[in-house]
Amino acid sequence: MKWHPVKNPLTKKAAEAKFKQISVAYDVLSDPQRRHAYDQHGGDLRVRLDVLFPSRLTSEQKNGLKRVLGGTLMELKNI
Repeated sequence: MKWHPVKNPLTKKAAEAKFKQISVAYDVLSDPQRRHAYDQHGGDLRVRLDVLFPSRLTSEQKNGLKRVLGGTLMELKNI
């Protein structure tokens, strides 16, 4: 809970951003299928984004996720 925005009112924006990054990383790493893809491909989710997010997403949505999640999961190593 170190990065929860309620615990960091003075740095709320930074805490919100970090909390979101941690939440996304947790969601990926707590799902066996997503975790397997991350373990195989590391932070380069562009390789297997289709495994992490089913085909119900549009190409535009997937490209946005690539930009966001690639950096987020790479930062997981620094947590």
